[in-house]
Amino acid sequence: MWAVTAVGSTSNHSERRHEKLKSPSTILVALFLVASLAPCYPDGSGLIITEFLAANNSGLIDEDEDSSDWIEIHNTSQEPISLEGWYLTDERDNLAKWQFPNITVESLGYILVFASGKNRSNPKTELHTNFKLNRNGDYLALLQPDKKTIATEFSSQYPAQINDVSYGQSMDLEIHSYLTPESKGKMHFRTSDLAASYWTQPDFEDENWEAATTAVGYIKKDHSVRVASLVPTDDITKPGDDIIPTSTRSPVGETVKNAIDNDVKTKYLNFDKLNAGMTVEPESEQSVVTGLLLTSANDAPQRDPASFVLYGSNNGIDFSVIAKDKIDAFPDRFSSQEIHFPNDQT
Repeated sequence: MWAVTAVGSTSNHSERRHEKLKSPSTILVALFLVASLAPCYPDGSGLIITEFLAANNSGLIDEDEDSSDWIEIHNTSQEPISLEGWYLTDERDNLAKWQFPNITVESLGYILVFASGKNRSNPKTELHTNFKLNRNGDYLALLQPDKKTIATEFSSQYPAQINDVSYGQSMDLEIHSYLTPESKGKMHFRTSDLAASYWTQPDFEDENWEAATTAVGYIKKDHSVRVASLVPTDDITKPGDDIIPTSTRSPVGETVKNAIDNDVKTKYLNFDKLNAGMTVEPESEQSVVTGLLLTSANDAPQRDPASFVLYGSNNGIDFSVIAKDKIDAFPDRFSSQEIHFPNDQT
């Protein structure tokens, strides 16, 4: 159980299925771990396989309540791209094994396909390939409609997989500095959320902050996609924002509304281990989410979150992954930790 604050724009937690909500900016969270691999992208078409999970035991659940394996497709371009006529395959001698329906991936967006063998291609529901992924290692590729041009290929095969650990590409980074490493400033390690509402105000007194020398800039991924700019941040989730839990298995008095009530004396407890997240519709304007503030509650440390996946949406229907990572163990009850990540999606 925990409290959560979005730093820079929006915040939230765990889930087993992509929820849909009428919201200007929304977030969910799930328990995933990520390993990294640099696959081959011979064509540069804009659509690539960024990640897959070939040994899903207790992670994302499909519409049949099955822990099906999955494949994530990412549009790296600045324009929407239709997947109609594209193919996924696990056989080098059968490149047109499973065909995508007429579905569009928005600019810098993602789409998830379950590799379940259920063979479902209705664009209005979950997509399922007609093959499963081999956890002991296999071939995997994304093909263009000509059935010959390979957009992403894991060749000759990806290695044996670990249970509930996804496998994907390692992104190249470029660092663009706004201030040099010799720049002077002040810093403060916050131990509570008391300063969250006013430390960015012009009249804030920083005489008790430590002097620091540091650089400020932004990080840029490969594919020429700018992902973050380090600018002053604020908490965009507020008490009273519309919030829906991904599961209602909470005791009376410890429901999801406590997650963003800015009161460390209350807590959000969800008895599910994987389905303990929520969707929030902030009252604030659309923003760029660059972090989360998590506060441990007065309960057993074993009930603290161990990892998260954060999704965002501008229409409550199409969600994109903003960030995912492990969550460090909290040193004590009522202690807070900030998680920062690069992002430029509004």
